[in-house]
Amino acid sequence: MKKVFLSITLMICAILLFSTVVFAEGSYQAMVTPSKTSSNEGETITVEVSLKNITIDPGIGAITGKIEYDQTVFEKITGASIKNASGWGTVVYNDKAETGKEGSFAVERSAGDTIKTDNPIFEISFKVKSDAKLGKSEIKISELSASNGEEDFESATATTSITIAQATVTPTPTAGTTTPTPTPTAGTTTPTPTPTAGTTTPTPTPKASPTNNNTTNNTTNNTTNNTTNNTITILPYAGESNFIIPVMLVVVVIAIVSYIKFKK
Repeated sequence: MKKVFLSITLMICAILLFSTVVFAEGSYQAMVTPSKTSSNEGETITVEVSLKNITIDPGIGAITGKIEYDQTVFEKITGASIKNASGWGTVVYNDKAETGKEGSFAVERSAGDTIKTDNPIFEISFKVKSDAKLGKSEIKISELSASNGEEDFESATATTSITIAQATVTPTPTAGTTTPTPTPTAGTTTPTPTPTAGTTTPTPTPKASPTNNNTTNNTTNNTTNNTTNNTITILPYAGESNFIIPVMLVVVVIAIVSYIKFKK
């Protein structure tokens, strides 16, 4: 009886040891890579989920897990938010909160094959809410379980962090606040500004030309001299008047006497 009990105990230990060895031989790592590590309110970012360092034989043919994110930061995602990578089928995603399994997903290879190379599985689009809480926000892929068609292999949660910043708003100028500078049309003339009523434009007073004293003196002297000379030439001397009158009387007397004699 003791021998039978010992044999059973050894068989159980062998089974447990074998199972432990099988689990230890198969592993993989999930990666979550965002398109950028910071985003503003209202923007959309993408997150790629991929597998690497696969040691499971003959490879991974399907995988399940859960997408965790803060719904006060990101808008709720649906199946349409997830795009499968090449070689993988459509991702089945549960977005129903009432099922108690919201966020869970499942996807398998489209050809029913398995892979052992580093490989992207799908891509998720997250839109940041316009009133999102600022700061860092995590996106996780948890409860991972990969299958090679015979056994399931779990893996650690993959996490990434996104920093949410406040969007910078550029103020839009209000219509009418700026006055455009008119562009002159070719061939047009610029109008002369009209003086304001009541104002007069002072007429510049011409400056007096400087008088040449020498010219004035010469002109005066010349005029005086000419006038003096003309006067001296025209007016007879007083002595000549006294001489001419007697001569004229003598001539008249001679003429009268001659006339009388001629008549006789």
